[in-house]
Amino acid sequence: MWGSTEKIDNVEIKYSPFWKLKEELNNLQLCISTLREKEVNVWVAPKIPPKLRMGRLFPEWVPTNEKEMNKYIVQIKVPIITAEWKSTTISFNVHRKLKNEFMAAFQDIKKTQLKEIKKPKKERKINPINPDRRERGSFNWRSKRDKPEEMSIHSYWWAIDINSWVNKWHYWTEQENNESKNSPYYITPEFAEIMKKHGFYWWWDRSDERKDPMHFSYTEKPDIV
Repeated sequence: MWGSTEKIDNVEIKYSPFWKLKEELNNLQLCISTLREKEVNVWVAPKIPPKLRMGRLFPEWVPTNEKEMNKYIVQIKVPIITAEWKSTTISFNVHRKLKNEFMAAFQDIKKTQLKEIKKPKKERKINPINPDRRERGSFNWRSKRDKPEEMSIHSYWWAIDINSWVNKWHYWTEQENNESKNSPYYITPEFAEIMKKHGFYWWWDRSDERKDPMHFSYTEKPDIV
């Protein structure tokens, strides 16, 4: 029966294989076990199924104002490599349950960059990060630009914009896109893969015109091509 398909009153019913049900149960137990924790170990966040991530971050209720969000806030400092190939750090606020995952992602990015240091600049696959605070964004209590009736996910501390001036939102032109590719801060697929490995979705993967290459989110999975 497991993994089979049958029709009842012309309705097709699929039975998930036992291993799949076991996997889903394990994921649910993992999510439940982290509901009350203030900090969560690295590699836990990517394992949480997309539909359960919101509930894991807010087990009681989803905050309705900036004041309610304050108890979930924590500031982190992460290492980065600049376009001048200098090592420094940047600080920003994130949801406390994603603190360790964000830090681990940026540490992995830097480790990979240091492995490429002997290569010519054109051959380096992992783009640097602009240390200018205006070039990144994590928390911003506001509504969505295209849907004012909905809150932006930046309101909840689980998304970040990286090198925003170069990697603009979907309204930019193809000419601007091509010009940005010449910038060392243009986000590469290799850079994005490290973020995705840690559970963050890259909004350049959207299948529609609303691509957002600067944007990495933990909860909203884009409609990927």
